[in-house]
Amino acid sequence: MPTIIEVAGMMGSGKSTVARFLAERLHWDYIPRNNQAKAFLPDLFADRARWAFSTQIAFLVNKAIDIEKSLRAGQSIVVDRSLAEDIDVFAQFFRDNEHIDERSFQTYTALATHFREEQPSPWIRLYCSCSLSEIERRLCSRTEGFQRLYPHGHIEQLFGRYCAWLEAHDKGFPIFTVDTEKHDIRVKEVLDTLIQDLDTLSTVHSGSIQLSLFEESPPPRVSLSLLKGKPENSFGLESQELAKKPRQRKSDAAVHPLSVYLAAPFSGMDTTPFIEKPTKVGTLFQSDPGHGIIPDRRYRRALLGVEKVLASIGLSTVIPHRDVNKWGTRPLSQKQGYEECTSEVDLCIAIIAILGASTGVHYEFGYARGLGKPAIVVRCEELPSSFIGSGVVASNNLKIVECSRISDIPKRLSEQDTRQFMRDVFLG
Repeated sequence: MPTIIEVAGMMGSGKSTVARFLAERLHWDYIPRNNQAKAFLPDLFADRARWAFSTQIAFLVNKAIDIEKSLRAGQSIVVDRSLAEDIDVFAQFFRDNEHIDERSFQTYTALATHFREEQPSPWIRLYCSCSLSEIERRLCSRTEGFQRLYPHGHIEQLFGRYCAWLEAHDKGFPIFTVDTEKHDIRVKEVLDTLIQDLDTLSTVHSGSIQLSLFEESPPPRVSLSLLKGKPENSFGLESQELAKKPRQRKSDAAVHPLSVYLAAPFSGMDTTPFIEKPTKVGTLFQSDPGHGIIPDRRYRRALLGVEKVLASIGLSTVIPHRDVNKWGTRPLSQKQGYEECTSEVDLCIAIIAILGASTGVHYEFGYARGLGKPAIVVRCEELPSSFIGSGVVASNNLKIVECSRISDIPKRLSEQDTRQFMRDVFLG
């Protein structure tokens, strides 16, 4: 499952420097990739009442599209300014100054909240802290044209909105501050220390997250050099650079204490041919048609739809098509595929099996049941059936879900009785 780090803070606080560094160092996607919404800024500062709403929408949509593209591709991301800031700081700022009327504000908030709820929760939010005087000094030294367009009092008012946002911030959310005035984040050693702190946080692991803002020091069992916060618990990071993890996975899937394995057919499922000819014998793509690549179409969206259903009740999803095989773009030997998928099943608390006639899915389902893991079996009329799939019967820790089409699977899993089963049995 992709991991999200959000970097928050005022313009001039160093957040973009930190976000770009983390994305490069962790080999994750940087969001937004190409912020075309900046073209609105000269118009905004010339006539804020005319352009405030359009500018907010442009920034929101640009960022939301980039986030969705990366997550669908199975890529972890570093977000430069969170959607929460867009809503609670900038949109609120323009409403307070009557540049966005109440009706437009409610429309914007509804759209932004929808985008935010559609994406997984971030692993952590880093806040770049800096004094107002230092921010003003840094902004004055910038050469971009729109920086000189800030009207009188604009920076001071935004700074006040950020202070209010932090005061009202959910204390149960993982957030850590980086004092970018005290620590020069342009220095390699400082950025290396930031990575070390994140590495430390990735090893502090339990079932939930409890953090509070602006702690003078972290608890004794966690020693951080740069970040300030109180990590009672945390999740692991998916990264080549952050090697310490509480649980080791052979695939690139992010560690989550409550993961459900989604076993579903691969071969022939809405795939496009794998064009590149493999050079090694024994890969999944040595025959034609082979597994192929699962594009962003109906089948892939159905699998991601299942992930959203599980996320809504606090469960993470391992989708082997994405987390092991990168939607078919990662050549694997049969031995690699077997070992990595088996390892994922080992680490999950439950399995959802869309059996069809897939030998691999039958193996994963049988292995999970042999380990005593609870399960949901999905019978889909659009897929061929098997003797075992037709014969499986429901029990106290196994539920049968039936549907007509593949695209109906997320909807059927989101029905009240199935959600209650997952809460009671998967989480019980």
